[in-house]
Amino acid sequence: MNWYNGGTGGPPEWERYHVAQLIPWIDSHFRTLAVRGERAVTGLSMGGFGAMSYAARHPDLFAAAASFSGAVDINKAPIPEVTPDAAFGPRGTQDVRWRAHNPWDLAANLRGSA
Repeated sequence: MNWYNGGTGGPPEWERYHVAQLIPWIDSHFRTLAVRGERAVTGLSMGGFGAMSYAARHPDLFAAAASFSGAVDINKAPIPEVTPDAAFGPRGTQDVRWRAHNPWDLAANLRGSA
């Protein structure tokens, strides 16, 4: 995700990099089928959360997603590896932002995915 950083945004902008730069670079440098139906995302631990969050927020990009030991509901299990306030902003004032990145809250977007 692109970090909240006290409301200023800016680096790290991982989501912008992964979605706007890395995926197109992979498709242009490797023999991929660059269509949603042939693309999957997966991750381990914190990457599992990211994979499910990306799949739920970019259903046009991924037909399948998997999380191996990753949090799929950060409402119940905050991500311990990062400072949540830096990533999502303070929970008390940025609940909408937290839920907009939470796979559990976005599960309906995964309908039709594997």
